[in-house]
Amino acid sequence: MPAQMLTQSLHMAREPGIVEKRDERAADLATRAGGNFAGDCALRGVHLLESELREALCHACAMMADLILVVHFLIVLFIVSGLLSVWIGAAVGWRWVRNPWFRYLHLGAIAFVAAEALLGVMCPLTVWEDALRGGVRAESFVGRWVRYFLYYEAPEWVFTLAYVAWTVATLATLRLFPPRQRAA
Repeated sequence: MPAQMLTQSLHMAREPGIVEKRDERAADLATRAGGNFAGDCALRGVHLLESELREALCHACAMMADLILVVHFLIVLFIVSGLLSVWIGAAVGWRWVRNPWFRYLHLGAIAFVAAEALLGVMCPLTVWEDALRGGVRAESFVGRWVRYFLYYEAPEWVFTLAYVAWTVATLATLRLFPPRQRAA
């Protein structure tokens, strides 16, 4: 009797004989249970636990995807504001813009992005974010806004040209305003 009740509850508010993909296993096992009350209760508990675990994992994946998106945004911010800061800093005499660690890390970051674009390789951060979201757009408040400012619609060559131009500008700036040398 409990097995039939479980099967009926899974079929309620749907077309007769149709079971959603996520409920197939539980419905199949419930019809095989054959009136074993303890087995039916255990089955129902496992099914509830699986759905709660699945929901928790989806939430964790969405949070990790948002974290990757924020890190991605911070890297873009570093690349863009880094070069602008060097230009402003060179004009007004900021010493920190001549820090070799900062300058070479900045050059490495934009060179990596330009190389990806020239080779036609997707950014690993974008790939990981999409994999964690399962192809679904960001739904959180932070995720929506960061995605809005980070991704634009344009032909691929526009981005490649922009990345290479920013890399050339970074190299030229490195030559025109070199990092400070260590005193010997």
